[in-house]
Amino acid sequence: MSYTATGINTSATIVAPAAAEADVRGKGIKLNAEGQAVVAGAGEVAIGLAIITNDDTVKVGEDVDIQVKEIGLALAGGAIAAGAELAIGADGKVVTATDGNFVVATALESAKAAGKFIRVQITKYQK
Repeated sequence: MSYTATGINTSATIVAPAAAEADVRGKGIKLNAEGQAVVAGAGEVAIGLAIITNDDTVKVGEDVDIQVKEIGLALAGGAIAAGAELAIGADGKVVTATDGNFVVATALESAKAAGKFIRVQITKYQK
């Protein structure tokens, strides 16, 4: 007997092992060549945002839960206006995107300064 199934994952999250010890919560995440989760650097393309229920410090090899679509929380890297297109800034935090940036999300609320978690709609396109 054979079964037909789809290989499409409709979940808003994926899981990847951590490449390094880090606090990933709300930060942009990319995958390295081994498929491990790495905090994305300024201007890098992120596959999604680490959800805030990850441990304060994720150790090497531990699972990192990554949100790749829908509405989630992101860690602001500076002042952000609601409605702003967001790119990855220093240490994986989101910042207001400028021309040429890869946009990872749109801010659904504002942040007055760095360090605040804000609601975002995850989107992925080149500005």
